[in-house]
Amino acid sequence: MFVHSTILSGIVSFALLAGPAAAIAVPESVYAIQARDTSGIDIQQACNSFYGNAYTAETTGSSCWDWVCVSGGSSRGLNLNVWCADVYGLNSYATCNGGVYNWVCNY
Repeated sequence: MFVHSTILSGIVSFALLAGPAAAIAVPESVYAIQARDTSGIDIQQACNSFYGNAYTAETTGSSCWDWVCVSGGSSRGLNLNVWCADVYGLNSYATCNGGVYNWVCNY
């Protein structure tokens, strides 16, 4: 059988009253983590990073996906998600909104 005590009543009452207020009271110094992005990806640097300095970044059109790395007769594609992860950490990824020059890393 459960015996009612004043101490237990006090603890339960305090928890019920202070609980909602304690959940709302968050210091102003605590901010939500927000995604950040870079000012842009240096596609030439990405080409050099993947394939070496002999490769040049070139576009084959005007869409985001029209970048290639070219050296002599060789043309290679780019995985900018991998490049962003190498530079900014494993949780980073690349996005492009708009044209060929609008790539950024989100981290």
